[in-house]
Amino acid sequence: MNAQSEFTLDAAANSPVVQDIIAMYPCSAADINEDGAVTVMDLTEYLAYFNAPCDCRADIDGNGFVGAMDKLILVAHYGSVCD
Repeated sequence: MNAQSEFTLDAAANSPVVQDIIAMYPCSAADINEDGAVTVMDLTEYLAYFNAPCDCRADIDGNGFVGAMDKLILVAHYGSVCD
């Protein structure tokens, strides 16, 4: 990974939008498979339900539909270990 892409990732992680999402939704909400961390396994489960009505853990924002906001929440917490 080059220095420019590392800077971009750091800047995105510290953006006000990402910080707002993190403040509104705890890490545990994005831990879809409930293994204590937000990883590729959570992303895989999210993708299995993407673009569908669902009363499931992949509906992170609780609006009854697995969509873009759920992905934003998952990505904001991606790589985190949840308490």
